[in-house]
Amino acid sequence: MKKRKTLVVDRGKCSCKGHYLDKLIQPKILVLLNKYQEGLHGYRIIEILNQQPLWNEPVDSTGIYRTLNVMEERGLLLSDWDTSSTGPAKKIYKITEEGRDCLKNWLQTLKKYQESILQILRDYES
Repeated sequence: MKKRKTLVVDRGKCSCKGHYLDKLIQPKILVLLNKYQEGLHGYRIIEILNQQPLWNEPVDSTGIYRTLNVMEERGLLLSDWDTSSTGPAKKIYKITEEGRDCLKNWLQTLKKYQESILQILRDYES
């Protein structure tokens, strides 16, 4: 008799509880930087994200900085160092035109996700 492989799942961090939705952080950052045209430094982005969490946990600060770097490498953001205030220099991030185009695509995709999610809820309730 052949043995079945058992998939080990961390039940505490299940996607059904909102975990592993980290890809949604990218459109959230793009929306923030589109709103704050003057730009925001990384710590301020993290503060705002924690005030408006996508799920009930604080954001992973290291992950946010990693995401900002990847988005900058992809041309969605640009950054510059602000040395005008006292204290350490702060890296200020701004959205690019390419970032705005990406945001428009995200918004279309999120609307499609919304329709699919609503359909799943309707199917369950009927």
